[in-house]
Amino acid sequence: MAAGLRDAARFTTEGVAIGSASLGALSGANAISLSNAEADRRQQMLEELAAANAKLAAAMRENAGLHAQLLVQAREAGVLDERQRLAGEIHDILAQGLTGIVTQLEAADQAAARPAERRRHLDQARQLARDSLTEARRSVHALSPQPLAEAALPEALTEVVDAWAEL
Repeated sequence: MAAGLRDAARFTTEGVAIGSASLGALSGANAISLSNAEADRRQQMLEELAAANAKLAAAMRENAGLHAQLLVQAREAGVLDERQRLAGEIHDILAQGLTGIVTQLEAADQAAARPAERRRHLDQARQLARDSLTEARRSVHALSPQPLAEAALPEALTEVVDAWAEL
């Protein structure tokens, strides 16, 4: 019986030793498989981050393009607004001047029997025409490009090209 107990103890001890070795091997395998799973998860996260960064870069390029378009449209709108303002100003100057001229010419017709008064109305009509022409020219001159006011055409073009190159 003692031999049987000894064999059982040895079997149990060997079984524990064999079981421990098996568990150790299993836990090593699990550690390796956990490391592989973690590595796979990290790789997937890196790929997702790379895709998100690529989308962000594309969105930034698109945003930059849209920003450039917005600047161009804002400039064009500003130019159009200024042209419309100046056109309205020129129209008002011409309409006011022509109205004054017509009024003076009609008054001159009514003063046909009074030569001095007729001459005064004709002189005023002439002066209104000159003043209106001067104002219209001043307004049209305001439309001319600023670089041409300060330089000849080749130098002005160089300045404009240089300014655009800086944008």
